[in-house]
Amino acid sequence: MAVNNQDIEFCTAANGDTTAKIQREDGRELYLHSSFNPVEEADFLIGKIPIQENTLYVVIGFGLGYHVQALLKRIPSSSRVVAVESSNWRLAIAARDMKRRQGSKWMNDSRLVVKDFKKPETVCFTLADVFVKNKLHSLEMFTHIPSVATDEKFYREIIETIPQEFAMRISAQIHSLDTTLEHNLTNYIANLPVTWHNPSIDKLRNKWAGQPLIIVSAGPSLTEQLDVLKRVQGKAIIVCVGTAVKALIKHGIRPDFVIAIDPYYENMVHFEGWDTTQAALLYYHNVWRGIPANYKGAKFWFTMQDETPIPLQSDCRDSTFIAGGTVAFSALQFARYVKASPVILVGQDMSFYQGRTHAEGIEYNLSYSEENLPEGFFHVPGTNGTSVVTNQAYYSYLVLMQEYILRNQDVKYINTSLTGAKIEGTEVKPLAEVIAGFCNRPAEIDKAIREIYSHYQPVSNKDIIKLLNKWEVEIIRFLEKSNAVTEVDKLVSRFKNLELYKVNHIYYSQFFYAACLKEKWSDSSAKTTVAERLRAHAEFALEVIRRNRDELQ
Repeated sequence: MAVNNQDIEFCTAANGDTTAKIQREDGRELYLHSSFNPVEEADFLIGKIPIQENTLYVVIGFGLGYHVQALLKRIPSSSRVVAVESSNWRLAIAARDMKRRQGSKWMNDSRLVVKDFKKPETVCFTLADVFVKNKLHSLEMFTHIPSVATDEKFYREIIETIPQEFAMRISAQIHSLDTTLEHNLTNYIANLPVTWHNPSIDKLRNKWAGQPLIIVSAGPSLTEQLDVLKRVQGKAIIVCVGTAVKALIKHGIRPDFVIAIDPYYENMVHFEGWDTTQAALLYYHNVWRGIPANYKGAKFWFTMQDETPIPLQSDCRDSTFIAGGTVAFSALQFARYVKASPVILVGQDMSFYQGRTHAEGIEYNLSYSEENLPEGFFHVPGTNGTSVVTNQAYYSYLVLMQEYILRNQDVKYINTSLTGAKIEGTEVKPLAEVIAGFCNRPAEIDKAIREIYSHYQPVSNKDIIKLLNKWEVEIIRFLEKSNAVTEVDKLVSRFKNLELYKVNHIYYSQFFYAACLKEKWSDSSAKTTVAERLRAHAEFALEVIRRNRDELQ
């Protein structure tokens, strides 16, 4: 059997389990696992690893996964495993697909991340992301020597890179998390008045089963697709990411929905200078606060999975939306949420083309030299059979979207970018052909939205004022008492008694975790800064509460 054009022979060990062997360059055969008892061998290898809480275990080389499975059996629920393998082999896929390999459900363990990489230097990006997202505190590496032999140069570089670069990536990740949390917590409070007065995305659940849905992104290929896209108006649901909306409006294309999730002010530029009554807004509740506040059209909000429900709102209590990735990833989840099919990707390049990073007319569009690629740019397989240029950020977004698509193959996904990166699990077709084959009946989106609003009852102003009054009293007491508190731990303890903390405790817990990591990795004054920022959050919340209560009374 060949795995990514390399020979691997699956065979049966003496105890009946499946093992595998490869042919080395020197002609010798190498077994990836024991030819007698792979499970017993894996237990022996893993038995020497220290077992700790809140630890990231990095396994270099997946093989057929016996050692990974053994590790998962031993580690506590608070720890995580990232199994790193080479894209040249991708043995995890082979192991999952082998008919003789029984009991592979363990590969779906929520504590496990299996990643194949093209470039060793990209590994620490993933490790830092998993480390911070799961609030881990330490790292342990385990090298599976036989797996390393399948791609020695690649794995040796990884083994050298992780100790050198992991701390640097953690510091960068902490800074990114810290900045995002600051905006999320501020936006959360500021967006409540809009969210209280508009329906949640739950009103659209299963709304367009079997209806074609087009997700429009701002990749370079969008430029050539605009004329064709104009022909589909009204015959498919058009969901446009904020970055691309002005390009569509300028070309006379009115999207049905514009989706926004980013918590930063820079996102606001995409929503200025055009008539926002022309499309409904899908917004993550923690989006930059100026967007929902100033948007004139219909609005539908959503939260992310495991977040605390919005107070006073009974909808979206069990969100299915997964945080992370680009706004197009949220649009992809929306398509599944409304049960649309097929899902058609337009401008979803995840790569650059002819020296451009975005379509023409997009604010973020930059140029680069294909002869002298910037640092961090590299080639990946393209939809047209050749390689295309991407970078680490785009590649991580590609992997996330690809994994989601591969997990949800009950829906047809069509990628119409003929010059972008290949997305596994999608069918590649020209947009004109897709429109002719699937987009042939009226979508009637506006009518459905009007009907939803005609029956929607917003949260009553009386209930809002009552809640705001309660929050105000709590925050005033906290601020009065906090002036006399010099110990940061006591201040944090008092802050956790506030309703302000309880309604958004997930983000605040991440906020505290980021501060602890920052103190450990880079800044000894981080803890003191937390006290200052908690007071600032409380003061900002008090200002928003009073302003919105005055507007309601």
